[in-house]
Amino acid sequence: NNQKTFGAVPYEEITFDLDYNAESAIQKAKDRYNKAIADVNVGAQIVDGIGKNFFKSNKLGGDAVIQLIIQAAYKKCSNNEVCPAYQSVSTSAFLHGRTENLRPCSEASAKAASLLALAGNAKNMSYQNYAEIEEAIRESAKYHNILKEKAQVGQGFDRHIFGLRDRAIKENLDMPLAFDYDNNETWSRMNHFILSTSTLDMPFNQGGGFGNVVPDGLGVGYLAMDDRMACNVVSTKSTEKVSSKDFALAFEEVLSTVREVFDSEYRDSQKKVSQ
Repeated sequence: NNQKTFGAVPYEEITFDLDYNAESAIQKAKDRYNKAIADVNVGAQIVDGIGKNFFKSNKLGGDAVIQLIIQAAYKKCSNNEVCPAYQSVSTSAFLHGRTENLRPCSEASAKAASLLALAGNAKNMSYQNYAEIEEAIRESAKYHNILKEKAQVGQGFDRHIFGLRDRAIKENLDMPLAFDYDNNETWSRMNHFILSTSTLDMPFNQGGGFGNVVPDGLGVGYLAMDDRMACNVVSTKSTEKVSSKDFALAFEEVLSTVREVFDSEYRDSQKKVSQ
């Protein structure tokens, strides 16, 4: 047996001789950290019975519908407000390709999201209501897939404009009004991403998330498994428009509505519950 055994490596505690300025700086950093953590609001939800298998069986693009559900959940919590949404798409087909912004909020998604957000419970819904919502969902998903395909091949606009802005700044050029944050209200709003979204699609992962990118926004991490959906939502308590906890509950409610629209057996069971 040529295997060698090793004992514990000797160690010695390192002590630091800190002066007042260093100790004060460390304490200030601790205070800032604790204040920031105390202002974080987190909501999460796991929903069983709907996932990739459901979307596939109904010939729906899962990611397109999930992005729609996220928009509908926000509308449900914010008096039907439309807001800018961010979703990254990989451009790895290109050498050194990284990402592009899909911008999933469109006229088609806004229409479908409003119908989902304002939908009543199963007891008050008619066949016509479900048919209208289904058509709107499919139209939204179709357009979402077009946006995704374009973004994947470099046909988005966010990264191009970022490059132009960066060059203008570095070379002290006049900033074109089209993408001047300070003087173009439309462009400024377009880039104030209330909904920042992302997913990590791995079978062993049960969830995950990240912070909001603007003070009044939401960081929405989501996960679609075969027969389960999950979301982890983060907001800032002192500046949030919509609570992350309220959003997570709305996410579950909208998922239930989508399931009602496409699953008649589930719809009938919900009607019995609401009677």
